[in-house]
Amino acid sequence: MKFIEKGSKPNSYIIHLFGLRIRFRNTFAYKGNKIIVIDKNGNGKKVKKIKGLKVNFLGSNSTVKIYYPCPKFQNAVITCRNNANVTIGGSKYYIKYCLLDAAASNSTITIGKNCFIRGGYFVTADKDGLNISIGDECLIANSVKITATDFHTVYDLDSKIPINPPEDIIIGNHCWICQDVTIAKGSILPDDTIVAAKAYVTGTFEKTNTIIGGVPAKIIRENTSWSATGYDKYIESLPEFSA
Repeated sequence: MKFIEKGSKPNSYIIHLFGLRIRFRNTFAYKGNKIIVIDKNGNGKKVKKIKGLKVNFLGSNSTVKIYYPCPKFQNAVITCRNNANVTIGGSKYYIKYCLLDAAASNSTITIGKNCFIRGGYFVTADKDGLNISIGDECLIANSVKITATDFHTVYDLDSKIPINPPEDIIIGNHCWICQDVTIAKGSILPDDTIVAAKAYVTGTFEKTNTIIGGVPAKIIRENTSWSATGYDKYIESLPEFSA
């Protein structure tokens, strides 16, 4: 039997001594974490909590930074391990029913300004230094998964070398990610990409202003963009219909 072993919770341990099992947690492992709100003048202020947002620090020296105007958080959760950074740009829209999980040490999750997130799971895990970057003015629908890892390792039988390492994910500005989309490790989406519902995205797309869809996703239409305005109101806003 080991004298000391890891407990079931982060930074917890069990000591076996004279037939006793003594549980303790390393409270020093949770030092240096902070939530910072940036005001309209660019000044930062440390806060303990933000309405509608739950922040779980499971390590040390991590920072969550929220810019003005503070998004309308609703049932949103951020989890950070060690030396992680999560940054969310200012927005007048909702960010709700989502989990931003910076589970990899030294990882970053960045969401640009004026994004609207209706629900999803965004995670860095299994490799230090991973990054997920989402640009400005993006719309992310329900049940979207953005995962910089496969969570399990696939390896070559002969060499035993892994063939599916975790990789960064980059999503450009003004992208619309529809419901039930999965964006896998290593994906790169340029500006003005629309991802059709239930698509599985992997790899690099270079051409802007496209619609991609399918499993795996491929370009299904080019020379497109999108507006959050409903169809009738958008038609009325066009010059040829507004006269």
